[in-house]
This record gives sequence, structure tokens and C-alpha cells, in this order.
Amino acid sequence: MIANVDNPSGDSVGALNRFVRRHDVDVHEIDGEAVLYDLVFNTTCRLNRSAYFVWCGCDGVTGVDEIVTRMVGRFDVPVDVARRDVPTAIKAMWESGLVERVGESESA
Repeated sequence: MIANVDNPSGDSVGALNRFVRRHDVDVHEIDGEAVLYDLVFNTTCRLNRSAYFVWCGCDGVTGVDEIVTRMVGRFDVPVDVARRDVPTAIKAMWESGLVERVGESESA
């Protein structure tokens, strides 16, 4: 199981947590990478191949551990690196408002 990556509010991106992409973010794929346009906050974010892979894994069903497993299978990356990098990428997306924790919007 992967470690939690805490954010300043004390919440964490834990191994069993699930995240979902915001439906109002416009995505343009370019050669396996992506440019995200946040239509609400009028911001842009560029994702490299591995970050885009993580973004696509945030489907509301797949847990962080499973995204790690898929990352190791898809890319030539050691398990310990994926266990560190996947939660870090999700945390950055979460803090930027690009993904939501499953159940988060219903309880807010």
C-alpha cells in the first residue's frame, strides 16, 4: 500500500482514495500529452505522458493503488517511484481543483 501524501488542510491522497476528473475541464490531447483548460477558473495546465495517464485514471472508480499498478505496467518505472509520483501528481491536480475526491462534492 502507498503512503499518504498530506496537503496543508490535513487531508490526504491515500492508497484507497478515489478521485474523479472534473467534467467542466476541457482536454486536448497532443501526442500522448494533454493540455487542460479549466473553464471555471480560466487556467491552463499541461500534462506530460505520465501525468496524463494519471489524469485518465482518475475516473471515480479506480483507486490510487490501482493507478500505481497500471503505471508500473504501462511505463518503465520502478514500483517505489510510481508509489511516490502517482499520489504527488494527484495531489497537485486536487489542489489545483482539476480532480475531486469521490464523495467530496456531495458532502460540501
